[in-house]
Amino acid sequence: LYTVTLNNAGPSTASQVSFDDTLPAGVALGLAGACTVTGGTAYVDQAINCTLSNITCGLSGGQVILVDVNKNVAEGTTITNNVTGLN
Repeated sequence: LYTVTLNNAGPSTASQVSFDDTLPAGVALGLAGACTVTGGTAYVDQAINCTLSNITCGLSGGQVILVDVNKNVAEGTTITNNVTGLN
């Protein structure tokens, strides 16, 4: 489970906010309401794009991304996810 939070520092409302995320090796998209798979392969380099609503200046918006961890990932392994905001 990842929670992505995008902050709007201004000076105005950010419209049609979205972000791209190439999920780390060992996980695949399980469920994320505003996200779609845009490429790659599950458990290897699955790419997703998530679109949020507008974010008012000074506020933040977020998306919870539920992932499925491959059964071959060793217990206790830390899997880090990095996201790129587009707007």
